[in-house]
Amino acid sequence: TPAGDEELIEGVESLQILYGEDTSGDGNANTFIDADNVTDWTNVVSVKIAALVRTVDTNATNDLDTAVYSLLGTNVDPVDDKRRRRTFTSTIEIRNKR
Repeated sequence: TPAGDEELIEGVESLQILYGEDTSGDGNANTFIDADNVTDWTNVVSVKIAALVRTVDTNATNDLDTAVYSLLGTNVDPVDDKRRRRTFTSTIEIRNKR
């Protein structure tokens, strides 16, 4: 059994995942939804992942980061601190599914 949580990547403040569900049978996602709303996991053909990552150290300019970041429809309002942040988003097709 795992001993507890383990940080894999330092500085990740938020990670959002949406699942692409093929509701028409054509192999393409018709809708992207969170895990609680997936009606049939066998119809999930892709995944959208978004991450908000911050620097480990404060920035040299001492500017406060007061921005609100949008990750796949979820707004993240980090603590107003002196770190730089960036969002990364990717859509991944699930291959060899069937």
